[in-house]
Amino acid sequence: MAKSFRLKFPPNLLKHKKEKILAELLAIRLRECLRKQRGNYWMRMEKRLLQNEKENGGEENNERGINGEDRTECREGLVQEQIACMNVYAFSCQFIQPSFPFRLVPTRIIVQEARLAEDGAEKCKKFVGIQTAVQRNLKRRQQVAQKEILFSS
Repeated sequence: MAKSFRLKFPPNLLKHKKEKILAELLAIRLRECLRKQRGNYWMRMEKRLLQNEKENGGEENNERGINGEDRTECREGLVQEQIACMNVYAFSCQFIQPSFPFRLVPTRIIVQEARLAEDGAEKCKKFVGIQTAVQRNLKRRQQVAQKEILFSS
């Protein structure tokens, strides 16, 4: 789809590197959006957020460095990203149709939606990073405990 998007640009506009870069960025964002949609990413993240909230009893600050504000920001980011991803996909599908004439305004709207999706994804990076670190630590502790059990026997 991203290739079709780039081919839609008139040749005189493709001389500028900016349009090529935008088309490549759109390709990356489309790939990410489709990967997250197929993997049910947004639902899994919402479950993680709920689980974190239950584990910490809604505490504002917890030992894992995640507070209610971070969870709220992440939730808002998930919604923003999911809506923007759906828009990017839908608008791009319309844009690449042969019967749709090239216009700069729809192109800018698609790129703007791709940026909104990226911005939404950024809002959950802290939460995902902390969750990943916690999971890694738990796994390490389990491995150490298993080794201690083996050596103590």
